[in-house]
Amino acid sequence: MEINSAYIHQDSILKSIYQDAVNKFMSKAVEQICFNDLCKYISRKLAQKKQSVYDHSIMIVKEVCLKIGEDFWAAIEHEAPRATNYRDIYFAIYE
Repeated sequence: MEINSAYIHQDSILKSIYQDAVNKFMSKAVEQICFNDLCKYISRKLAQKKQSVYDHSIMIVKEVCLKIGEDFWAAIEHEAPRATNYRDIYFAIYE
């Protein structure tokens, strides 16, 4: 399954959410797995900025995981082991 998240860096609002999350979780990721906290944080920030949580949350989470060294795909497999598409991943994590 492919999740194209590169567009995050081209939108100023989404990029600012990404940067805030990187700054918040970079030091935490060294000591612990913070995937669930990261997902909640991204969801809350998107809602505050009136952006679609469904459309952007997993994309930003993926980009932040890549930056902070968290294994995005291992976390997805753990949280949504039967996921076959984006929708499955989203609902396993956020619903």
